[in-house]
Amino acid sequence: MIGPPGVRAAPNESRITGTVVAVDKSSVGTRWTVRIDTAEGTDKLPNFAHRHIGGTVQIDVPPNFGKSIDRNDRIAATICYEGDEGGGALFLVNLDARKL
Repeated sequence: MIGPPGVRAAPNESRITGTVVAVDKSSVGTRWTVRIDTAEGTDKLPNFAHRHIGGTVQIDVPPNFGKSIDRNDRIAATICYEGDEGGGALFLVNLDARKL
């Protein structure tokens, strides 16, 4: 038997800057591995990325987006975490990502 669904993460959003260390295919399109340099909250929403400054995260990117982003590029992006206490993923918000 599968238990009840977990508690969903609160709405959140972070504006990050960082360096792309890997670009890989994923089940949802592309997955960027990014070393985060800065992370700021937006619109009074919690900033879940701040604890990853100096570390790396994986960001799921929709198909056919960000094809000009490659390994070693510095980027700015708006991301959010979607999931629950059992797991989840980081996603781009409104396709907001660009090279710096």
